[in-house]
Amino acid sequence: MVINMKKRALWKSKIRAKLYPVFSRFSMKTQLIALVSITFTLIIAVIITYNYRSNRNAITVQQTQSASTLLNLESQNLDAYFTEISRYSLLLRHDASFIQSISSSTALDYAEKSNIQSLLRSNFDSRTDLISYRLFLLNKADNYMIDSKRHKVQTFYDNYVTELPGYDTFTQKPYYRSIEPANEEGTFITYYRTIIRIEDQKPLAIVELTFDTSYIDSIAQDHNDLGELFCMVDEQNRILYTNTPDIDAAFIQQALPSLSDTSVNNFHLTSKDVSYLGVYHTSEAHGYKIISFKPLSGLDQKIAATRNVSLLIAILAIVIAIVLVSFFIRLITNPLSTLAHRLRRVGTGNFTTTTDIGGSLEITNLAHDFNSMIHHIDDLIKKNYISEINAKTSRLIALEAQLNPHFLYNTLQAISAEAIINKQPKINAMVTSLASMLRYSIKEEYFVSVAQEIKHVNDYLSLQHSRFGENLTYEWNIDEDTLHAMIPKISIQTLVENSITHGISGDIDHINIYIRTYMEGDQLLIKVRDDGIGIAPEKLNELKEAFANSDLNTHKSLGIGLMNLSSRIHILYDEPASLSIESNLGYYTLVTLSIPTGGNLHVSRTHN
Repeated sequence: MVINMKKRALWKSKIRAKLYPVFSRFSMKTQLIALVSITFTLIIAVIITYNYRSNRNAITVQQTQSASTLLNLESQNLDAYFTEISRYSLLLRHDASFIQSISSSTALDYAEKSNIQSLLRSNFDSRTDLISYRLFLLNKADNYMIDSKRHKVQTFYDNYVTELPGYDTFTQKPYYRSIEPANEEGTFITYYRTIIRIEDQKPLAIVELTFDTSYIDSIAQDHNDLGELFCMVDEQNRILYTNTPDIDAAFIQQALPSLSDTSVNNFHLTSKDVSYLGVYHTSEAHGYKIISFKPLSGLDQKIAATRNVSLLIAILAIVIAIVLVSFFIRLITNPLSTLAHRLRRVGTGNFTTTTDIGGSLEITNLAHDFNSMIHHIDDLIKKNYISEINAKTSRLIALEAQLNPHFLYNTLQAISAEAIINKQPKINAMVTSLASMLRYSIKEEYFVSVAQEIKHVNDYLSLQHSRFGENLTYEWNIDEDTLHAMIPKISIQTLVENSITHGISGDIDHINIYIRTYMEGDQLLIKVRDDGIGIAPEKLNELKEAFANSDLNTHKSLGIGLMNLSSRIHILYDEPASLSIESNLGYYTLVTLSIPTGGNLHVSRTHN
């Protein structure tokens, strides 16, 4: 064993002695390009080979599953189609006069013949896929037929019912019916039904229905991809339908051993040097089989297309890898030079410079630590000034975006109802108020005068009065020295809207709102009081707590209106502004908005 280890070490040293001089002639860049190129080529060759085999199996399984699912659905449709035909063949059985006529032993009179002809014509015209309809009366000399060519009920006297295909089947229990192949071009099947007398089960008549291929053709259209063959055979493996003359009795006979396998529903078949993937489904209700034959050459075309795309991607990947490796050495040394240059800029007092370099994990971490240090120093110098302003601005925009006047939808409904039903002239005033509110809502300024806000609230109350009628009354008490004071837009409306929205509830169907503005020292006070339902003590305490911290996300359940206004004034004014609420359940609710006077002087720097 020691001798073998010495031989192995000697062999490795000889290889190094021969290869190192050769490698030394080439640069590191060339060596890396060669190494990556060879490695990539080997890996991609293995992957493509593996993917080719896996894709072939996967596509075969996928095609088998999709074909099986499709055939299952088509079989359900065909079962429903045959069930419909079965019910259709019994339409004559449900006609009492017809049964009475064919049950008697006497010859048919003129009225009975006319009734039978009328029934046949009516039944024939009720379907579009029927080629011919023949009726054999077993107790009578007359037989009747109608077809799509002549479209006229005719009488014939040939009584060869015992020679009809499937006679022994459709004249026996339990079903008294049979589905037989139709050999003429353009025909699908011939359906036989024996009409019996229920009392003694004596056969009275035989119905022969021949159908065209319109329905089965619509199903076969889903099997035209990649030269797919489609056919349908009955319980005796007789061909009922095929979409190609390539499928004949010999073809079915060749596939017959595979069709009898009940464990699986797919097989492989080679016929006339063409290999097929066969998938079939057997109807439990009627015993027929529908079979799909997909040429494997078509599946191979899909796989070949995938393989060619994979080769193209592989070549592109190798080229990209070679290009990347050619820059690899430069990427190792350049980051250090870049980092040194950034450090010199920081030494001059420029704390906004950052660097985004790579090359290795250590250099990347070093650049990350450098950026973190510069950002931290810059934040300490500026005391997070810009960040705080951006945060407040974003929050204010988000809060104000929630002030969408959703009540306008109810107002529009009220206007529409008023216009359509009563045609009252006050609709003009309603529309005017609504337009004024819309223009006011889309103004971009944050602040409006008390006079402007009052006009807006008057428009709002006018519209709400149209909705609630005499159930809504309101009073104004506005000091003149407050008319020119600046307040946040839609602030008074928010208070009034809250009274209407939450004041009328339960047994309370009338509400009076009292609105007052006045000065108290350097504060503008706005009070809105209503005699509505009031607020429960626990809910009132929750509201007061929410107003204290003005966290809209934490108190979403309390509603948007008042919480939104509370958050707005805290952002705009910080401490000098406040929103308070008092209430007595069942008696009143009073909301007070306190805003510092002096226009925008007290507004926080975010909006100053």
